[in-house]
Amino acid sequence: MKLGEQIRAERRRRGLTGSELAKASSISKSVLSRLERGERPAIHPAAQALLDTLGLQIVIVPASWIISPQTLETNENHADQR
Repeated sequence: MKLGEQIRAERRRRGLTGSELAKASSISKSVLSRLERGERPAIHPAAQALLDTLGLQIVIVPASWIISPQTLETNENHADQR
C-alpha cells in the first residue's frame, strides 16, 4: 500500500473528513487530496505534517526483507508435502 493510500485509510479509520485532517495538519484540503491520490511525492513537506498529526512513522526496510504472498504460498506447499 502506498503512503497516500495509508494516510487515507487511517483518516477514514479515525472517522475524519479530509477537511478535518487538513485543518489539523495545517495544510490545504487540495494538497491532502493530491497526497492521498499519489499525485504528490511522499517526501512532500505536507506528508510529514500529516504523519505527525496521525502519529504515524515511515519505516524503511530492505526489499530483501519483504516476503511476497507467492513466497508464503510456495513455502506452505513445501511444508504440506513433508
